[in-house]
Amino acid sequence: MARLTDRELDAVLKAKATGTPVATDLLLAEAKRLQGQALRNSLHTLFDALRIPALLRAIKRQVIYRRTQFALAKLDDATLRDIGLTRGEIYAQARRCADRRVPAA
Repeated sequence: MARLTDRELDAVLKAKATGTPVATDLLLAEAKRLQGQALRNSLHTLFDALRIPALLRAIKRQVIYRRTQFALAKLDDATLRDIGLTRGEIYAQARRCADRRVPAA
């Protein structure tokens, strides 16, 4: 969180006491900054509360899983055997690949 410098704080205190236009502008600028910071904090809290990051990771994992599964399924049995897989292991290998590429947390 950004803080006022000593000079700015002195100006704000003088503005409170005297009501000068420069100090009033400083007060307004600080109020806008604090308002923006409060909005950012609220949005960050909402973003985390809705578990959006976890949802995005799950979607990425699913996309990688499906692409890997389809790519491996297109290979013939001889090629699968060369890379050490059988047709029955395609789904498990695709899941491992997706889990490695996009960790759960």
